[in-house]
Amino acid sequence: MPPKKTNADPTKNTGRKITVIDQEGFSRKDGGIYAFAPFSTLSGGKTVFKIGYANSFNHRTEVYHTYFPQGVYLVAFISHIPINPRGIGREKMHEKVEKWIFKRLEENPKVVRINTTTRLHQQEWFYCTAKDVNDVFKAAGEEFNGEVSWAHLNHIDREYAAALRNKPNYVGKIVFHVPPKSVSVSVARKPRGRPPKRI
Repeated sequence: MPPKKTNADPTKNTGRKITVIDQEGFSRKDGGIYAFAPFSTLSGGKTVFKIGYANSFNHRTEVYHTYFPQGVYLVAFISHIPINPRGIGREKMHEKVEKWIFKRLEENPKVVRINTTTRLHQQEWFYCTAKDVNDVFKAAGEEFNGEVSWAHLNHIDREYAAALRNKPNYVGKIVFHVPPKSVSVSVARKPRGRPPKRI
């Protein structure tokens, strides 16, 4: 079943930095699955995304602004996900969609799941492109019949360069270790038994 609503042309939809002041434009009272990009630059088109679910999107963005006072970029969002008729509540349904997204991202060889030191169980940070995130969110919208919105981040390096020119300033940095994904290689087993006789 197709998603209820999507952006027709994601290349024209620029990711906007959400701040406490302007977050009314992104009101999601019912919550859903979100992908934030809290950092100001890209590296080869990639950055680190925080992906998760919230029963109240507005409340969750307030929490993030405690740690990112300059705001965060909302890259993708799935809302109005129908509740499972088998009696699964909203939170359990959001958790189910989130796990589905995590699994698809981990199956992508270009996406690296970041191991954090602050969470013992769930690792919700991914190093990839906005397109990698958007493709999975659109697929999840089709799978669970949710309302999908997404945006690109092609502009944020220019915004970062402009911010650097506004002096005085301070640039804070976080270094993430992004290990390459291990690739399983199948090795042909040697046949058992005696070698064939030379004739």
